[in-house]
Amino acid sequence: MSENKIELTKFEQNKEESRIELDIPGRIAEHIGSGRHAQASLAYYAIVYSFIIGLILSMLTYIMIVLLDPKTSFVESVKSIWAIFIPIITLSLGYIFGKKD
Repeated sequence: MSENKIELTKFEQNKEESRIELDIPGRIAEHIGSGRHAQASLAYYAIVYSFIIGLILSMLTYIMIVLLDPKTSFVESVKSIWAIFIPIITLSLGYIFGKKD
């Protein structure tokens, strides 16, 4: 009966357990990190890209108003653009500075 039984040695058991616990980072983890670093990194990217996109849209709005319709209020158009991005920026800043460690 003991002939059909396969017993793993301690070395082989540890090898099996360590293979399961490996944490191999993917492509996204290479860029943003992992764990706490990934959370802060995502908040940082949200802030940076919100500013970049907001500025680009503001410049495009300015160009379109100057070229196409000078009667349109530039300030009101820019307010409506930044009304989208300011909540995202403040939410991200609140997350970064409001975390309790």
